[in-house]
Amino acid sequence: GRCNREKPPCKYFHPPLYRKDQLLINGRNHLALKNALMQQMGIAPGQPVISGQVPAVVSVPLFHPTPSSRIM
Repeated sequence: GRCNREKPPCKYFHPPLYRKDQLLINGRNHLALKNALMQQMGIAPGQPVISGQVPAVVSVPLFHPTPSSRIM
């Protein structure tokens, strides 16, 4: 809940300390994953990525036949 600090009184909500730790860990994991992907694609980490340099992922919906779509 609210901060328990009394002098001076605090009016803000401070999240628990484990949230800060979780945020830092997630940030480190994201950076490591990003650098690994860039290295795998042959782009040096820290190098700016130019639009079109990274191939776009195209998703194609799968066709799921329904009973009414069968050819008889």
